[in-house]
Amino acid sequence: MSGKSSTINGLEVLEFVAPKRDPKNQEVLIFSLNRDMVRMQKDMLRSTGVRKISYAHNLDDFKVLIYTRSFGTILINEDVNLDPEKMIAMIRDYKQSVDPFAQVIFITSTCTEALVKLTIRTGYDSILRLPLSKARLWKTIEQICQTERNFVRIGQYFGPDRRKDKAQRVGAAEERRRTELQNGNRLNRTG
Repeated sequence: MSGKSSTINGLEVLEFVAPKRDPKNQEVLIFSLNRDMVRMQKDMLRSTGVRKISYAHNLDDFKVLIYTRSFGTILINEDVNLDPEKMIAMIRDYKQSVDPFAQVIFITSTCTEALVKLTIRTGYDSILRLPLSKARLWKTIEQICQTERNFVRIGQYFGPDRRKDKAQRVGAAEERRRTELQNGNRLNRTG
């Protein structure tokens, strides 16, 4: 696996483009200790036309599956009681994982700000909060599948490129201020 290479602040940055996927013609892996949760999510996915659905109820089975088969989507339920960082590191491990570009969605019943930041920072594609509807689950999967996703490897991080576009990073604030001054919309500040 090779990507475009560059350097930012002394760190090597490898950039990749993850393949788009057909949301209905992909295999989905559900990882949960709760058999009822697996059944509910399988039923939701089957009703949208997804036919290839696998599941794991323990970490050993999960590892065997991600290291031997390619999954387009992996749903990790919070009930597995494992560190979300370690989970995503296993999936994104390009040396062992069959498909490190799989879209990974973390499903939780307690969506705290810290958990949202953790999932974004560590390389998950999305986070969904329970209870969730069939439509919400499907819309999330479909949107990620049909979007060209850029991935980066920077140091230990490998996952979706969360950096802003260069056009947004450079000069956006200055351009907004210049427009405000030209239009006379800037507030007068006294001090």
